[in-house]
Amino acid sequence: MRPSLTPTNEPPLNQKATKLLQEIMSAHMEAVEKAISLTNQDLDRRVPSFGSRETPARNSLYNMVAHPKEHAIHITKILQETHAPNASPTESQMILAAVWQSMAEIMTVCDRLQDADLERTLEGETIQGVLEHVRDSYISYANRIAGGGTKA
Repeated sequence: MRPSLTPTNEPPLNQKATKLLQEIMSAHMEAVEKAISLTNQDLDRRVPSFGSRETPARNSLYNMVAHPKEHAIHITKILQETHAPNASPTESQMILAAVWQSMAEIMTVCDRLQDADLERTLEGETIQGVLEHVRDSYISYANRIAGGGTKA
C-alpha cells in the first residue's frame, strides 16, 4: 500500500485506517479487473442500480470516479470541522495526490497495450522506450528525494 512514516520502534498510529485503505484498494482492483475489458457495447448494458431501477453499466464506472472524490472531500470536512491536527494536507500530500492521479493515467493507457505495441514507433520513440524513461525517472526521483539535498 504505502510506507509507514512512523519510526519502527513505535506502533503506527494509523493501523485501522491502513487496513481499511487496503480493503478499499482490494475492492477497487477487483472492480477495475472486471471493467478493464468492457466494450462500448458492454457499457450500454442495463444493470441493477440503487433501489430497483436499472442504469447503463457505464454509470458504475462513473461512480468509481466520483465516489472517492466525494468522500475524500467529506473526510476532509470532518477533519476540519472537528479541528483535527492533520485537517489540512501538507504541500507534499497535495503533490502526492496529483502523483497518484498521473500514475493512474499512464497505468490505464498501459492496461490496453499488448507486447507487440511496445515496439510501435513515432517521432523516433518506441512505447517501450517511453515506459523505460518513465521507470528510470521514478528511480531518479526516489534517489534524489532520499539524498536530501540542500534548502532552496
